[in-house]
Amino acid sequence: RPQTGTLRWNTTRPIYDVRLGRRLTREEAARVDLRKDAFQWFALPPAEPVRPDLAVEKSAWGFYDAKPTMQSNGLMAGIPVQLTVRSGDETATVFTATGSTARLPIHATQSPGDWTITATELLTGLSITTTLSIPESAAPSPTPVDAKVRDAKGLERFAQRKNTLRIALTPDQERDPKIAEQARALVAYYIKRGRNAALTTVRPRAVVESLQPLQSPHRYPQWKTVPVDLVLFGTAATNVLLLDQARGQILPRDFTSPPAGHADIVHTRSPFVGECDAVNIFASDLDGIAAAVRAITAK
Repeated sequence: RPQTGTLRWNTTRPIYDVRLGRRLTREEAARVDLRKDAFQWFALPPAEPVRPDLAVEKSAWGFYDAKPTMQSNGLMAGIPVQLTVRSGDETATVFTATGSTARLPIHATQSPGDWTITATELLTGLSITTTLSIPESAAPSPTPVDAKVRDAKGLERFAQRKNTLRIALTPDQERDPKIAEQARALVAYYIKRGRNAALTTVRPRAVVESLQPLQSPHRYPQWKTVPVDLVLFGTAATNVLLLDQARGQILPRDFTSPPAGHADIVHTRSPFVGECDAVNIFASDLDGIAAAVRAITAK
């Protein structure tokens, strides 16, 4: 049955009720009321929150990124922040924290107009607003497709490996003749580099062998593959092996899924089976996949 209770705080930090958006007195913080809410949400920042600062910069993908910071007795990271983006009657909300970067729904070539971005820290409600103007002239003809190569030296080492290599397509990718053509181009490239390369499929009894036979403290990656090097295409939403790596925190910390027409090439040690490597081509469309294949085969 929901009850009230008492808490003893062994801290000298200020105590905030995040849902109320204010600091609590020691007397208020000592009493917890669960009769109306199933839980209470407290925050203990190292110092009193102050009005945040906000930096907005264009990313390599053309989207604008916002990074709120807070200077209160030194830089204070981890304070929850709400970012509100407005243009005319349109509004969007993004949540992040001080010290972290958040991608905004504003693109340099697709979002002309005047934008306001308000960062509100959620412990006391202090906020700061900045403006961004993107003229119509900043929306030129279509942005050229490109591919970000995370580790050029790693890709070259991958091309020189002697393990069996499989370029693995999902069933949907196999049914797309243009994507299959890009995959065959990679097969030809790696065969030319001396590798035993061929096409395969991301499904059971092909490249996916089973769930991981050994238990670990981490639930992901959960799939075990046949003992081969892999090249994978797609996104975490379209390829189960890319999703497995994203959930297992295998990808770089600054990784974000690239927009249409772009690709991000990430070389990793295979998390699915020992002594193998993987090249992960993150791309949501044919243009991005083709850009990645050009980047790899040009090496």
